Amino acid sequence: MNKKIIATITGLLTATALAGYLLTAYQLPPHVPATGRLLSSNVMLLETSGTAQEYKLYDLRATTYSAVWDCASYAIIMANVENSQSHAIRIGQASKGGCKPNHVIVIYSKINNSILENYPPSTSNGWGSCIKAELGTSDIEIRYNEITNCYGEGIDTAETIGAVVIGNTLKNCWSYCIYIDNSVNVTVQDNTASCPDASFFRDGGPAISFGVGDENLSKWGGGGVSIAANITIENNTSYGCKAAKYWGSQYTNGGVDGLSIINNTFYDTSTRVYASSQPRNKNIVLTGNVYLASGQTPIPSAIPIKTKTVTPSPTAIKTNTPAACVPGLYSVAKDVQLNVYPKSLNMREDHTTGSRSIGNLYADPGIRHHISWIWTDCTNYWGGIDQYHWFALRLNGVYFSDWRP
Repeated sequence: MNKKIIATITGLLTATALAGYLLTAYQLPPHVPATGRLLSSNVMLLETSGTAQEYKLYDLRATTYSAVWDCASYAIIMANVENSQSHAIRIGQASKGGCKPNHVIVIYSKINNSILENYPPSTSNGWGSCIKAELGTSDIEIRYNEITNCYGEGIDTAETIGAVVIGNTLKNCWSYCIYIDNSVNVTVQDNTASCPDASFFRDGGPAISFGVGDENLSKWGGGGVSIAANITIENNTSYGCKAAKYWGSQYTNGGVDGLSIINNTFYDTSTRVYASSQPRNKNIVLTGNVYLASGQTPIPSAIPIKTKTVTPSPTAIKTNTPAACVPGLYSVAKDVQLNVYPKSLNMREDHTTGSRSIGNLYADPGIRHHISWIWTDCTNYWGGIDQYHWFALRLNGVYFSDWRP
């Protein structure tokens, strides 16, 4: 990726707590308008590439197309697609010698009632995707798109090198809502998947919300080698779909070298996050995932206080012990460093009589943040951080620790 996009991706996660709001920003790279070429069957082909300094912006939202095919690199795609037969927005061409664009952003697009080659759904039909990053594509961003009634995979990367899939909303997909297939350096974050309509159930069950595999795609022009590595599926939410899953490999020595499925929330599912054991597997992390029923809130109204022995860290909190302490809800202000991945954290007071929300805090590793209103018994200070983390604060020992229950 060019430096502009790297800075932009980083900037999306840069925020601060202000009146309980999480402030985020995403800025498109410098760009100029571009036009595509209309093919038969109302298919739009994008062929003119931009540069690292100036992307081509294909804003096609004034017209609804049956498909958009992209062969342009350094391109931004905004499109509305309905009733596609196969891939609705296709980045690259899945064939030997086909185009393999890089640095492509698909953003603010809407796709509805597509992948009709699979209608009605059955286990023997094709494998089209509503947004597809094809074999050999690289540095792909798929952000803030809406996909509804997809008779295939909602979003799919296939042997893609470098991709972020962030902030998309998917409703009623047949096989997977988001599927990362034999790809490298992929982040799937802050997406929402829902599976309310039984007519989209595959083999009698809903789609898998967020999936990973390493299929052998050589007959479509793939490399024929298991390369899946460095895949993170984090902070996503699913309603009625199956939990995230690495189903396995089609290679004898397949596997994933680096897979984290962490801190996701799954409503109304009977399945659990799973990773198939494969020979090449390394660094598999499946932690912090939460399973809830409809209507259940991630943060209950009363959270039991938990304790844990921690190693003191004298530099973690900079503060002075108050001269006098009164047990109960105690107003205290501190600068703390939370050693967790950047995310919005809901701080709550925990007390024997219940708890109350005290607003949001954005935690960024290496940066100290101001917090206040923590319950104390004059020896220890306790609090809860959303449904994923707890922390214990202690003044006289002067330490901070975050941990998962």
